[in-house]
Amino acid sequence: MGPDEFIPVAEETGLIVPLGYLVMRRACEALHSFQQIVGPNRNLVMAVNLSTRQFQRPDLEREIVKILEETRTRPDQLRIEITESELMRDAGRIGQLRSLGLQIAIDDFGTGYSSLAYVRNIEADSLKIDRLFVDGLGERHQDDAIVRTIVTLAHELGIDVTAEGVETAEQLQLLRDAGVDSGQGFFMSRPLEAADVQALLAVDPTW
Repeated sequence: MGPDEFIPVAEETGLIVPLGYLVMRRACEALHSFQQIVGPNRNLVMAVNLSTRQFQRPDLEREIVKILEETRTRPDQLRIEITESELMRDAGRIGQLRSLGLQIAIDDFGTGYSSLAYVRNIEADSLKIDRLFVDGLGERHQDDAIVRTIVTLAHELGIDVTAEGVETAEQLQLLRDAGVDSGQGFFMSRPLEAADVQALLAVDPTW
């Protein structure tokens, strides 16, 4: 079952809050096993999406700190992914999360309605270019221009850029040429069980 099927139901019923914290805890636990495989010379970072309901809860920071302490995870090894709409709704909350030492990524950047006034005040470590723009690379000039513009803007603000939905070697090369810092997508790997992730990390893959 894909997330598009169960996440809306979890959001509607409120189960997304305990589910989200469970996912965060399991992710931090998995991070330790992954880190042992790659060794101390590589510092892995685990990215976890934060739901709208979680983002709005007053106890959010306390719950995250509790999970970090109980799983013995450094704050800088956890990257919280927040949608562009959440940035617009409560930019101050992002500053509070960053004050804990967490990394912050703005998810699906470019598909919302944020103005340059909001972008100017972004307190984030990474912007994630939505796959909507990656799909058309090399085929639509508009998408090429948008990706280059986002990369230039982010880098001028001291923010890294991650591209979502990378599915071909051509897309990866075009993203590299545009200066994108990292990517995710089926070209690197489809979703894996934890044991399969460990096997993938053991061969030290590069793309």
